[in-house]
Amino acid sequence: MTAWIEDLYRVAYVVNLAFLFGLLLGHSQFKNHILFLLSVGYGSLIIAWQLGASQETEVLWSEKIRGLLFRLAQIAWRISDRQPVHDTLLFLLSMMILFWTLGLNTGYSLVRSQNVFRIVVPLFTSLFVIHSYDILLPTRDGYLYWFSLFSALLIFRLAYLGQQKEWNERRVYIPAQLSSEAFHSTIGVVLLL
Repeated sequence: MTAWIEDLYRVAYVVNLAFLFGLLLGHSQFKNHILFLLSVGYGSLIIAWQLGASQETEVLWSEKIRGLLFRLAQIAWRISDRQPVHDTLLFLLSMMILFWTLGLNTGYSLVRSQNVFRIVVPLFTSLFVIHSYDILLPTRDGYLYWFSLFSALLIFRLAYLGQQKEWNERRVYIPAQLSSEAFHSTIGVVLLL
């Protein structure tokens, strides 16, 4: 990760927690409005926790949150006054909110709908934008290749599971070793691509 903003690595913590929380919400039986409230509530807590953790360690949490709110108010005042903003807090907050939403959507969609395009397209778009604009990161091509590899594996796996479900509904005999053979074949095809 680039080092032009301190604590940018905390966005990775947020997106990983969002993905795990999305998996949990996908397995839940809550109604949509409750899911939304849980997502906003836990997202606010986790993002505030990560932003607060980036502050001085000896300060009480109430002081950390007060300091963050004061900095955000100053940023809003400078923006409304059309003055340049040199504080990176707004960017860090925006990235945390964006990647919380992406991670949550990915985990939720993987479990609930298994819609591959709803999972892969937003992630690929954000990775492609980062890849295009972060030319200082020498290993950026590797992230794109690995993401493409795992996305192809996910697409093939979800397609196989969907086909397997259809075969079970039509009572088609499926040999036990077919799953492992299909997985090995998938890995071979993906590596050839």
